Amino acid sequence: MIRKPTLRRRIVLPFVLLVLMIGVVGVAIVSFQVTGSVESAADTSLVRSSLRTNDRLASLENDRLQQLRAAAETSGVDSAVTRGDRAAIARLVSPIVGNAQPEHLGIRVLNLQGTSLVALHRDGSSVTTFSDGITYGTQPAVVHALHGDRDALGDKYLFLGTETTPVLYWVAPIWTETQNPSVVGAMLLGQPLTEIAPAISGSSSIVVGFYDSTGTALASSLPMMPSLSNGVRGTVTPDTAARLATEWQGKSYRMLVNDWTMRGIRLGFLAVAVTADDVTGSLNAIRLVLVALFGAIVLGTILIGLALADRITRPMDQLVASMRVVSAGDYSQRVAVESPDEIGYLATTFNEMAAALQRQIREREEAYFRNLEALARAIDARDPYTFEHSARVSAISLEIARSMELAPVQQEVLRRAGLLHDVGKIGVP
Repeated sequence: MIRKPTLRRRIVLPFVLLVLMIGVVGVAIVSFQVTGSVESAADTSLVRSSLRTNDRLASLENDRLQQLRAAAETSGVDSAVTRGDRAAIARLVSPIVGNAQPEHLGIRVLNLQGTSLVALHRDGSSVTTFSDGITYGTQPAVVHALHGDRDALGDKYLFLGTETTPVLYWVAPIWTETQNPSVVGAMLLGQPLTEIAPAISGSSSIVVGFYDSTGTALASSLPMMPSLSNGVRGTVTPDTAARLATEWQGKSYRMLVNDWTMRGIRLGFLAVAVTADDVTGSLNAIRLVLVALFGAIVLGTILIGLALADRITRPMDQLVASMRVVSAGDYSQRVAVESPDEIGYLATTFNEMAAALQRQIREREEAYFRNLEALARAIDARDPYTFEHSARVSAISLEIARSMELAPVQQEVLRRAGLLHDVGKIGVP
């Protein structure tokens, strides 16, 4: 059994393998480069978001210090604190609380012992005044303020209160309005961290979270922020931030954790997170485009390879088919020469070979037939009654074959058979 030619497969297969190798390597390299660029852009965006968040926190602190300074320096507050006149203190400070932003701002006025004389809390458009007698005398920031201490940042201090919800307090001393001023009390201005976090995030796509020194989330602009691991906390320094990928509420986030220090006091950690879904979606879209482009290139290469293989192998197939016909005995078969290249040269050589074989076979057949014809005439010549009989039989047989429209080959067979039909008489006396 003759095996089917595999030249076409041998031509196309290297194309496919080469394109697959180049495509896989190319897609991997491009994907790596693009992934690195997208990751770098995402990290840059995260760092910028963190810097803007810290700037907003600094701006918020500046606003609170201005509000605290306005309240502590309100005329008459010092004498009201000295007298312990809660009603007068509330009357003097209440307008500042009512007109200030944000909505949940609170002010406490302390005496020299650090005990709260009166507390004012704004909730919406109303100001609530109450006296709960809470003592802050052991709080270092309050102690510094009551002593009238000053540092490089002035006489204002800060601490993190741990009431029902974490509250960030700014502390200022209340000085007397005299020629030789002295401290008669302290004023606390507080704002809940749950309100500060969304205020400094600046966007719904940016999540801000405050953590204590143990990595426990105190407040965030998005609920259920995960705690910080020991490894992350150990990485963060005043000069070094920690990057990590995390997930909560079914979304992936990239988080940058910074040291949270305000007015020289280390409070814990400040984390800024942005959703990674956009980055992941962009990477997946880029990979999909690369795969689609690679698939199109592979398909195009295969089609080109098939077309080229067909252009090369089609003349070869025709040549093989003609060789089979010639090997079966039909020496008249010829191949069309379609190109002047090596395949065309091979086809021309085959045609010349077939023509030479056909010519030699014809010459041999003619010589053989002439010998037979001479033999037949010799037989007929021995018997005067049958002289030229074989020639007449041959001629009549040929006419009958032509009338029957037999093939030329069959006609020639009948003509020769007519000449030889009495060849057996050569042995008859």
